[in-house]
Order: sequence, then structure tokens, then C-alpha cells
Amino acid sequence: MKRALIAIATLFALFTSLALAVQAVAKWWQGTAAMAPWDWFWLILFLPLLYVYLRYFSILACKDSCTPPDNRP
Repeated sequence: MKRALIAIATLFALFTSLALAVQAVAKWWQGTAAMAPWDWFWLILFLPLLYVYLRYFSILACKDSCTPPDNRP
């Protein structure tokens, strides 16, 4: 139960942070002149947050299914 609550809290924080980072990337991409310092903070964190999401929480994460099958005769 405690582990599930920690996972839910982690996912909530990750998705919230990733949404803010995507907004900052969109501002940067559009060339908005008024980028605040926290926008640069989220812009820098975009790639690490995306990596954590794709590596550990996405359906694209390669867990047990990427191991090669046993070579049994």
C-alpha cells in the first residue's frame, strides 16, 4: 500500500513537471521573447524528465520483455 502511494505521488510529480517543461519548450520553440527564469529551468529539465518517463513509466519501457529468450535445445 505504501509503495503504491509513493508510485502515485511520483507519477503525479513527474507528469506535472513534464507538462510545465513541455509548455516551456513550446514557448522557446515559438520564439516568445518574454521567457521567465523558471521557463529556462523547465526547458533545461525537459530532456531528463522525458528520459525518466520513457525509461521507467512508459509503455515503451523495456523491462522483462526485452531479454533474449533462453537457448534451449
